[in-house]
Order: sequence, then structure tokens, then C-alpha cells
Amino acid sequence: MPEVAATSRYIAADLAGRVPVTIGVTGHRSLLPGDEAAIQAQLRALFARIRREAPHSPMILLSALAEGADRLVARFALGEGIGLIVVLPMRQENYEVDFPDAKSRDEFRALLRDPRVERVIVAPRLDPSADESGPGRDHQYLLAGLFVARNSDVLIALWDGKPTRGVGGSAQIVDFRRTGRLEATEENCRAVALASDSFHVSNAPLDAPQSGLVYHVPVRRLDDVPSSASPQGEWLVPPAFDTSPKMRERFVHNALATLRHRDELNHEGVEYRELRGGRVAASATMLTGGEETPSARDAQAPAALAHLRATFAIADALAIKHQKSIYRMMLILFGMIAVATIALILRNLANEEVRREYLAVYLLLLTLADLFYLRTQWKHSQDRFQDYRAIAEGLRVQFFWRLGGSASSVADYYLRKQRSELRWIRDVLRICALRAPWLAAADFASVQRLWVKQQRAYFDRAGHRDGLKRRRQRSIGSALVLLSLGATVAWLWQRGSGPVVFLVIAGLAGLVLLAHTLYELHHAAGEAESPTRQSLREMLSLGALSVAVAAAFYWLLAKEGPIISAYEPALALNSSRLEWMLAAIGISALIGTFAHAYANVRAFGEHEKQYRRMKELFQAADEALDRAAKSADPEDSTRALFDLGCEALAEHGDWLLLHRARPMELPTADI
Repeated sequence: MPEVAATSRYIAADLAGRVPVTIGVTGHRSLLPGDEAAIQAQLRALFARIRREAPHSPMILLSALAEGADRLVARFALGEGIGLIVVLPMRQENYEVDFPDAKSRDEFRALLRDPRVERVIVAPRLDPSADESGPGRDHQYLLAGLFVARNSDVLIALWDGKPTRGVGGSAQIVDFRRTGRLEATEENCRAVALASDSFHVSNAPLDAPQSGLVYHVPVRRLDDVPSSASPQGEWLVPPAFDTSPKMRERFVHNALATLRHRDELNHEGVEYRELRGGRVAASATMLTGGEETPSARDAQAPAALAHLRATFAIADALAIKHQKSIYRMMLILFGMIAVATIALILRNLANEEVRREYLAVYLLLLTLADLFYLRTQWKHSQDRFQDYRAIAEGLRVQFFWRLGGSASSVADYYLRKQRSELRWIRDVLRICALRAPWLAAADFASVQRLWVKQQRAYFDRAGHRDGLKRRRQRSIGSALVLLSLGATVAWLWQRGSGPVVFLVIAGLAGLVLLAHTLYELHHAAGEAESPTRQSLREMLSLGALSVAVAAAFYWLLAKEGPIISAYEPALALNSSRLEWMLAAIGISALIGTFAHAYANVRAFGEHEKQYRRMKELFQAADEALDRAAKSADPEDSTRALFDLGCEALAEHGDWLLLHRARPMELPTADI
């Protein structure tokens, strides 16, 4: 295991699954003591604004605990009830060499031992010369500063606003945060590029820059000229948005808006846990197959992965909740629109004096359907379902990467090109990975049993399930549409009299209808999971049942319609068999069309294909892990799990973007 990070402790104080707002700090070591009160006033104003934007979210400060700015902000944050994650540029004993006296070292150690410190992360050593003063040591400070900037929602800069005086200085870190690019010498860039996993900084030209907010508090150093001016905080934004005060404030507003998405997740998660704690617990249990201790080899695993598991449980339970809500709403909408359209068809059969009543029913049902649709859109149920599912699937991969000993962060490989509306998802995943330390001993057997094999079995079941649903919907819809066409052909043929062209059209349509029916039967048999007698019998039985039900419905309307009018005079329907036949044809075609439309909206076909691809992927990974288990090199298992995670993330990213491009809409029918 490379020296990527070292975790000294992990305090699982909040297992409610909430995702915190992360605040980083960079700044000078030498500050004027008289400015401390004014600086704290600016910090208090910043924390107050963040709490207004995200009132239900905890906060965590990222700090290297260097002298001056780092410790000043850390002490103030702890006093405000904010947790702390310490990011050290090097190991503690080597880092303390840079502190000038015993008092400074004692202060550093006291902050490090504070029980509110969640993690202590140590940057990987890039050069053996980092133990001594020189470029190697400067690179360590640069690496730690870049890590803090990349993992912060807001970066606090206690900075005098002047150009940097050396490598890893505040000016360089602020510039990186504003532009998303590291402006440094070729030597410095090469050194930083050696860092792996979560400390790796990509400077690839095709990657969108990961820029963000900087809250700049101007400060004075000890060697500055005295001034009576008090520091006033200001927002620093990427240069492209720094063209005017209005543009600057707009960027700040939009950037802080991403915190609101996270806060909604936290707020809704806490409420749902209180109301439906059993469902949240079921999601947590599902992640690890019912095992409380996911790793038998590393005693640290239950505590280290507790936050990941808790947040996954919340995201998964909320995704299921919104998914069920959407599917119920779809059924309601399709039902209302179908009944409304049937009322419009029956209007043509009604007597003149009651046609207004049928139109009123039609209009009322359409209005109610529109209200239900607007309610769903107002609650953003579809977006929340997709976003929460994306978070849950990302956390699933992150959980098992950690259990497999990987230090990689899912946020570096998931939705990399989506930096706008979906950025908040990556931010959530990044923070969850930041809070979950990697384990000392990888447990590949548990990962294979709890993730690979379980997901393989799940995708196999899900593919069969959605395939069956798609075939059922297709069979029912096709049967109804074909029967309506058949009724039309029969009616034209029976009428007999009149131009011969009607008989020609009826005969031609009958032949095409027969060919289409044979095609549907052949298509259904070919799509069955296995071409066995049982699967063929199942599809033929379903088709025959659909035709029988549709024929009974047709007979009831077309043949017995006048009798219905006699028994129910309140309907005020005409007794003409011709008009009842036309109604039967229209209604059966309408229901068949809606059955096809519902199957398309639910995307049973796309889901079936995706599930089968994922089953094949996890099957290949399962076989690869079996081969790797016989190898003496654990890197074989690590590579297999990493590749599997990346492929799973890419597949789910495609699913998310597909459904984003297909929002739920009101169903329509052509009359």
C-alpha cells in the first residue's frame, strides 16, 4: 500500500447520513495579532451566510494547522461547533520541525488531539528529499494546499493579496481555486503529477477546470506597513465571471445554490429516517447483505465505513421513495387521460342535451391530471429520484473500493464532463470519500461476496423482470390495437354494398393484419429469455388472454351497446349499433396505444438491455476475481475492482443522462 494517507483516528459522531459543507483555509503564517478580532468578525459573517444557505447541514473545516491563518480559523471553527479534518503536508514528526518553538508545537498537538478532529490525512511523500529544506519540501506544502482547495466548497484565504513568495504559497492556492489550473513551473507540475489517488491533480487540457469560491479576508503580515484599515471579506470568483459586480454576485449565488441541493438531501433524509427508519435500515442492510461487520480482516472497517453506509442508506431509501411516487403518478395520469378520452368518444354517442356533461367530465379529468402533473414537477420528484439514485450508486462503488483497500475517490471518475446541474452530486461523493479513510488491509473476499456476486444476481433478476414487463405491455397493447383494426376490417367487409374499393381495402388490410399478427407472435417468441416450450407457451398464453379479454370488451360494446343504453337511460346514449361499433374500435385502439406509451415511458426495454450489460460486466469481474485470488499479487484484485467500479459508474452515468433527457410529460392521445 503506497503512502497516500494515514488516518490517526476516525470519530463517527454523526451517523445520520448527513453530508457536511466543507470549508478550507489557506493563508499566511505571520499575522498581526491586533487583526484577530476583525478577522473573526469576517469569519462569523461567512459561517452565518453558509448556515442560511444550508441550515440542515453540518460543517467541516479542512486545515493544515500551520501557524497563523490555519490555526486561527481552526480555533474559531471549533468554537462555532464545526468539525475538523487535518491535512498534513508530511508526517507529524517531520512537520513539527517547521514550528519555531515548543509553545507552537504544543498548540499544534493540542489541536490535533481535539476529539472533534475526524481525520488526519497525510500527503504522500513525492521525494525523499522532502525531509530537508528545499524544493522537495516545498512540493509537499503545495500538494497539501491543492488538496484542501480541491475538496472545499468554500476556500477561506487570509491573504494580503500580493503575488506568492514561494511554492505552495497562498497566492498560488487561491489562483488554483479560481481557475482550476495549476500555474507553476514545469518542475513543480511534474512533481505534483506523481501524487496518486485522491491527491492527484489533473492538468489535462480537455478536462473542465474545477474552479470554485474563495472568500478573501485581506490581512497584514508582521512586516507590513501599519494601517488603520480593518479587513473586509470579499468573494473571489473565476476570471470569466469577474467582469462586473453583477456577474460576480451571480456566480456566488449559483455556487452557493449547490449547497441547497445537498441541504435538501440532508433535511429530507433526517425527516425520512424519523418517519420510515425501517426502510432506511433496510437499505443499509441491503448494501452489505445483512452483515453488520463488512470486513473480517480489518477491525477498523465498521467504524471507518459507517458514514458511507449511513449516507448510502439515506440516498437509496429516498430514491426508492421518489421512484414509487413517480410510478404511482404515471398510473394516475395515464388513467385520467384514458378515461377523459373515453368520455370524449362517448360524447359522440350521447344525445344532444347531455353532450355538455361528457365534455365537462373530459375537461375536469384533464384539469385534474394537469394539477397532479404540476404537483410532481413542483416537488421535483423525478429529478430527486435520479439524483439520489446517482448518489446511492456512486456511494456503493465508493464503499466497496474502500473495503477493497482503494484510496481512489468516485468523484474523480463519475460524471466528469457534467460540471453544471450535476456538479452537486459529485461534490457529495467527494465529501463522502474524504470522510472515509481507506483500510489497512483489503478484504477482497468480502467485496466479491457482498458486491460482485450480489450485483450479478440482482442484474440477472432485474433483466428478467423488466423483460417480462416489456413483453406483457407489448402483447396487451398490440392485441388491443390489432383487434380494433380487425373490427374495422370486419365491419367494412360485412357492409358489402357500395363501391368495390371498400372490399379491396378491407381485404388488403386483412392480409396485412394477419401478417402483422404472425410477426408479433414470432417477435414475442424470439425475445423470450430461452427458446423453450415453456417460454413460448407463456408468451402465446399471454397473447391469447389479451385477445380474449379485448374480444369480450369489443363484444360488450359493439353488440350489446344498445342494451346498455336501454338499461342505463341516464347515459343518454344513442342505440345505433354502428356508433357503438365505432366507439368499441376507438376505445380498444386507445387503450392499446396507452399500453405501448406506458411501456415506453417506463423504459422497460432500455432497462432490460442495461441490466443484461451490467450482469455480463459483473460476471466478468467475478471470474477475474476468482483468477486473481489464485495470484500472489494483490494488485490483480485491486485493478479488477477498480476497473469494475469505473465501468459501473460509466454505465450508470449513461442511465442518468438518458433519463435527464426524457422528463416525465403528460400523456396524450390522438382522437
